[in-house]
Amino acid sequence: MAVPNSQSSSLQRGVRQGRSWEDGSCPGSREHPKCWASSLGVLQCLMESRLKKRVDLELHLAGREQTVIRRDALCRLVLDEHLQHQQELRQQGKAFYVERL
Repeated sequence: MAVPNSQSSSLQRGVRQGRSWEDGSCPGSREHPKCWASSLGVLQCLMESRLKKRVDLELHLAGREQTVIRRDALCRLVLDEHLQHQQELRQQGKAFYVERL
């Protein structure tokens, strides 16, 4: 036979004395459904706030990363265009000045 814990014994006492969860006479305010509902609302607000902050941070970091990627792509395009111009001049027999330090 299972040993009843404190919660089930307080529940049994409340039922024996004619109390129920709906009438608000439950043992302890933490166990009241209205308290649970308000606590749940507060927790939902906290979780939504944290989620919003996390999404905002991820969007900020993604925007920064996208800027870095675009800058690298632009540098690559400029370098490719420079090499192509150098090859075209070489094919025409013209010199391409390169300053060496």
